[in-house]
Amino acid sequence: MLNILTGKLDSTGGMMFTQPAIDLIALGGMSGQKGHFGKRFSRVKKLPEFAGEYPSSTIADEILTPGEGQIRAFVTVAGNPVLSSPNGGRLDEAFGGLDFIVSVDYYLNETTRHADVILPPTAGLERSHYDLIFSMFAVRNTAKYSPALFDAGKDARHDWQILLELAHRLEKKRKGGRLPLRSEMGWRAFKQIGPDPILDLMLRAGPYGTDIGPARGLVQPAIDLVMDILPERHPLRGLAKMSPLNRHWQDLPKGLSISALKELPNGVDLGPLRPCMPGRLFTRDGKVNLAPRRYLQDLGRLHALLTAPASDGLLLIGRRHVRSNNSWMHNSQRLVKGKDRCTLMIHPKDAARCGLQAGDSAEIGSTSGQIVLPVEITEDVMAGVVSVPHGWGHHRKGTGRVWRLPTLAPA
Repeated sequence: MLNILTGKLDSTGGMMFTQPAIDLIALGGMSGQKGHFGKRFSRVKKLPEFAGEYPSSTIADEILTPGEGQIRAFVTVAGNPVLSSPNGGRLDEAFGGLDFIVSVDYYLNETTRHADVILPPTAGLERSHYDLIFSMFAVRNTAKYSPALFDAGKDARHDWQILLELAHRLEKKRKGGRLPLRSEMGWRAFKQIGPDPILDLMLRAGPYGTDIGPARGLVQPAIDLVMDILPERHPLRGLAKMSPLNRHWQDLPKGLSISALKELPNGVDLGPLRPCMPGRLFTRDGKVNLAPRRYLQDLGRLHALLTAPASDGLLLIGRRHVRSNNSWMHNSQRLVKGKDRCTLMIHPKDAARCGLQAGDSAEIGSTSGQIVLPVEITEDVMAGVVSVPHGWGHHRKGTGRVWRLPTLAPA
């Protein structure tokens, strides 16, 4: 909003957006996925979904509250919600009463210890990687492909293989043992092809893809014709718009593919961000809604909170650490060894008022319970605020470190 009011949205010096090699926003828009809110509401607390997801704070309610629609089975993928979600103790209790849990993970952590079946996928160095998500949030347009470093072995399965097979078997069960030929062929094709050839096709067909050079003069009129005569929402028009043959991309670097990225192990810089509005907006009127009705309707509660008399207590806020990334990295001894990072950060003034010294143990309490942490005195937090990192609490029984180690043979 500040960028818009100061005239800096989508311009140099202000907030800008990437033009990634694989544009998930454009692909989502073509398939009608333009974002939504409140299409459905949770069963117990009637909380609105956002983009098809409910707040994680209500998972335990949906498991523990009887009635039609009660959750009785659960799937986790590379996660530890018992430690990473609000009021994890209640969620721990809820998972203990489920009929069935399957976890796609190679750690026996505070969540997967409840699983009836653990399906260990390949580790990060046993599979290739292309960053689809964070190329959408970068400060420059970039692309990088990392091939697998180690051979996963014949008995190993990538997470996409595990999830694809689970989906296929569940769908067959739902359909009475038989799937339509089209669905069956699609499943077999993806299973045989795998993600890398699909990634390569998307790179070549994107704005930085195949450069046809001298043939552009012959092909360009046909592309222009497609852009002119097809309806705005026609999929062919959308594909032509994203392709390297679109005139809009003619000054961008070309020739991107997996083979090209393999030659550039550090990645490739595709150039600075460029203005792209309103083409990247998918609101009905093509404008940014600065004052959503649901925000305005909640201003009374915000005003009451801000004008309430100051409390003698301290405001508890969370934090994350680059070597934690929620709790994903806590099972690696190399990443958790050394200086304790699960501390209570407190401002010097508040520490003096509370009679606390660096390294003391302090009890922190909320409506969800109490914890005891070592004190870290720092001016990195405001006076009146204390900070505790989330994702910690590795004291429960039944956990282990590594479920499956990679096979250390060159790929």
